[in-house]
Amino acid sequence: MGGPQEPGSEAWLAALWQARLLPEPLRTTDGRSIAVITPGLPNPDRGPDFRDALLLFDGCVLRCGAVEVHRFARDWEAHGHAADPVYNGVILHLVGEAGPAPHCADGTTVPEVVVPATLVSPQQAPGIRYGYAEARPCRGLRAEGDGAALAVALEEAGQRRFFEKAARFRAELGAATPDHVLYRALMEGLGYARNQDAYRALADRLPWERLAAQARVAPQLSQAWGDALLEAAGLVAEAETRAAWDRFRLLPAAQPEARLRAAGRLLARFPPHGPAQRSAAAVLAGQGRPAHLLDLLTVRAAAGDGGIGRDRAIVLAANGVLPFLWAWAEVEGREDLAAGALYRRLPAAAGGDRIT
Repeated sequence: MGGPQEPGSEAWLAALWQARLLPEPLRTTDGRSIAVITPGLPNPDRGPDFRDALLLFDGCVLRCGAVEVHRFARDWEAHGHAADPVYNGVILHLVGEAGPAPHCADGTTVPEVVVPATLVSPQQAPGIRYGYAEARPCRGLRAEGDGAALAVALEEAGQRRFFEKAARFRAELGAATPDHVLYRALMEGLGYARNQDAYRALADRLPWERLAAQARVAPQLSQAWGDALLEAAGLVAEAETRAAWDRFRLLPAAQPEARLRAAGRLLARFPPHGPAQRSAAAVLAGQGRPAHLLDLLTVRAAAGDGGIGRDRAIVLAANGVLPFLWAWAEVEGREDLAAGALYRRLPAAAGGDRIT
């Protein structure tokens, strides 16, 4: 990006955007608020200035796309972006001076935020590079010993994954019941990386409603849930079906038979209201703290299975329950489910990560 690198220039605006030095929430010219989940990456090729930004509009609408930066709003037209399909994915126009609302070639209007040159002074941004800085991966930050920058990068990555998962659950809620969407997410989380697809497929083969109906008629409730899962997984049948599960280097407690028994004992806690309502109740009971939810997701080891430890409960909360509740709250208008805030209070699992 060319031009002088002084306050108000395109390079200055781009640097402020990338360094996340603009005070939030941002406000568009039509009155919407914007929280920046991640500003995206500088685009070295033809097209918008930043790609893959993740922005939250008005606290509830999540959008992923490109960001274009100009000193003057009128430069959108002057540079030919209005007729260029490459710019159809722009979700924000960041400018130094206001002007006509920009339109894309597909007819959509791009939200615009005006950043006055006096909003952030050079004294407020010491050492900022006025232009596109090289994006540094976490590995590079770790090698350089830049602990603060690494923490910021990891936090941004975690938030991005949280909202990406929430967007996925939001889409799934259009085709399945809330209970089944959350049940499938929990099963996927219990499968670890190697068997996630198999656990997810099992949940679809034995939907929540059918599983709950089967288990309710059995005298030993938690065992009945595990039995139903094992039967649907083909793990009480012939050897060739059992061999379809990836068992390479899995500890005994993580073998499919043991894991599904533990899953059955977890799922048995959700009736009569179902996993969605039961998880929401645990979040509300915690009053902003994760302990109640983690207690719900933790299952003590028992004969035949290793249970679900606290570390795995944290992963289930981060990858499944909380992004699901965010999506469900958006659909249902449940402002009381502050899932995003609770996610930020989750402790890290023993491996150091909340997101897998």
